[in-house]
Amino acid sequence: MQKRQVVMLLFALSVGPLGGAATGAELSGKVLDAQGQPLPGATVALIQQGEPVQTTWADANGAFAFTSVAAGAYQLRASLDGFGEVTTPVELKETGKQEVEVTLAPTQFSEQVEVKAEKPTSGTVQVLEERRTRPVVSEALAKEDMAKSPDGDAAAAMQRVTGVSTVGNRYVYVRGLGERYAAVLLNGSELPSTETEKRVIPLDLFPTKLLDQVTVVKSYAPDLPGSFGGGLVQLNTSPWPEGTVMTVRVGSGENSQVAGHSFSRYAGGLAFDGSGGQWLPAGFPSSFITRATRFNPQGLTPEQLQNLGRSLSGNWTGKPTSSSPANRSFALSYGRSFGSLGVVLSATQSHGFTRTEETQTFYGLDSGQMVPINDYNLVTYGENVRWGLFGSLAWKISPQHSVRATSMLSRNARASDRVQEGYSSNSGNYIRDLRARYTKEDLTTHQLTGEHFLSGLGRGFSLEWRASYGKARNLGDLRENIYGLGADGVFRLLVGFPEVGKIEFHRLQDQVWDGSLSATSFFEVGPSVYGSLKVGAGITQRDREFLARRFKFVATNPNQFDLSLPPDQLFQRDNIRPDGFELREVTGVNDGYSGTHDLTAFFAQGDITWGPVRALLGLRLEDSQLEVVTVNLFDTRNPEVARLSNRDWLPALNLTYTLSTRTNL
Repeated sequence: MQKRQVVMLLFALSVGPLGGAATGAELSGKVLDAQGQPLPGATVALIQQGEPVQTTWADANGAFAFTSVAAGAYQLRASLDGFGEVTTPVELKETGKQEVEVTLAPTQFSEQVEVKAEKPTSGTVQVLEERRTRPVVSEALAKEDMAKSPDGDAAAAMQRVTGVSTVGNRYVYVRGLGERYAAVLLNGSELPSTETEKRVIPLDLFPTKLLDQVTVVKSYAPDLPGSFGGGLVQLNTSPWPEGTVMTVRVGSGENSQVAGHSFSRYAGGLAFDGSGGQWLPAGFPSSFITRATRFNPQGLTPEQLQNLGRSLSGNWTGKPTSSSPANRSFALSYGRSFGSLGVVLSATQSHGFTRTEETQTFYGLDSGQMVPINDYNLVTYGENVRWGLFGSLAWKISPQHSVRATSMLSRNARASDRVQEGYSSNSGNYIRDLRARYTKEDLTTHQLTGEHFLSGLGRGFSLEWRASYGKARNLGDLRENIYGLGADGVFRLLVGFPEVGKIEFHRLQDQVWDGSLSATSFFEVGPSVYGSLKVGAGITQRDREFLARRFKFVATNPNQFDLSLPPDQLFQRDNIRPDGFELREVTGVNDGYSGTHDLTAFFAQGDITWGPVRALLGLRLEDSQLEVVTVNLFDTRNPEVARLSNRDWLPALNLTYTLSTRTNL
């Protein structure tokens, strides 16, 4: 399908630091290593009488600057973990600018320390540097890279990563392996899933405007979860505001497959917040619906079934319109630091329309020959509303200690109206299948993390901890009918087919509690042998519930109806009666379940560099307890319970040979 985007309106507003004109002296410069390369993330402080007057951090080019400084004598102190601290005297005058260049010499373990609390983590330069220094194979996209593309979500952005592909515009395949082999973490935490039959995370739930970096790890390490199979997708949000910035974007456009064509919107279309569809009416019985008989006196009377059926009549197909509204989007982001506190807020919303035409042909064997058995042409009208909210509050207690709290809310709502025509071997007829569907997926996560860098225990010691809670929900409904082509060239409802008069509802809730603690000690044995030892533990608890309700309307006397009429006329309220169309529940015995999954993990790993050779090796232990309870709506007193216990030992070894400062093998 070819698409043509015409941007109707797009603007961005950027607000810099507020205040009047700067007064006093100005001091700027760069922090470099012995080879003259910049050292991003270096801490630079102006000291007077033993106390820091101003403190800042070197940017991606190693540059720093102080403004509005009172004249006088100062000590300029530059430091970065893994490098020796340097202090230089400077004399600042009342006016004018002064530049200084500071060179830091590396210590013997410098390549092994990654100070996330101090070093900026956004930007293409930092992404490339992290990729070079990581002991595992990885690919990454920075915020700047995603901003240059039209990708609206993480799934679309992943198509630009080498060795990664997406299926159905939702799921990630790493190196050709299925979505079940690719784990997804948000800021290092496990996420709940909105999928009803898979424990996978659809990446279209994450708008790119809420993300700071997306990394795909392609080789395993013991500090990663054991669900790592073919790869791991790490989604990271902005850790610290870069100055005072506010950005507003508003966009509008049209899809060439939609513009100028008629369009069909299911159940009146989607609202601004994505609400829509047709859910079970309030007060609808939660128990299985049956008709009262002599052997089932507890069932419902014909009049009661009629009332319930009429409450579900609703809309069966989309409502045609001459054209669709224009696609539109909105994004707002704000970041500012208040001393040791940093605030980042983001919001995004988009509303889009699509029209897709496709052909599906299914083949089978007949006398040893491949022959088409089903051949369909499909036209699907789609409407999508996606919005997300993100908030982060970071507290830099000191250059060595930081705490961050983050929250994210994301929603992806989709409505579609599909017409499918073609030959079906199942019915032996040329059929027309009309299906309308609505799905709303919500994901909420809250996270609290801390990073602490301490002296002692070798050449340094770091402690990282994390606690998070996430909840995912998936609500949806579906309506479907099948018509068959008669000898007179007229399509008529195929009464008796299971897809005729079909109504389905489903509800999923998945909750995850996740926590971890890790400690890393850095060491050096000689001039060319250094590294780190890391140990940690984690616990993950998952609670999942799913329920589906399935119904269909059965015609007691179909000959009284004109079966060539569309579903909205056939299943109107007056036709739903005991001697017309009557409601039946066809929910299966496996359409309701609940499950829990408790996972405890311990790991130990060493990251050792010996000259040009770097080795990452270690072991992870995971203890898993899984329980699934299947609920039969026919008999809720006798649930089916399945339990599975596993203890897995997961070893890992990664070897890296540094050919040059820019090439690793």
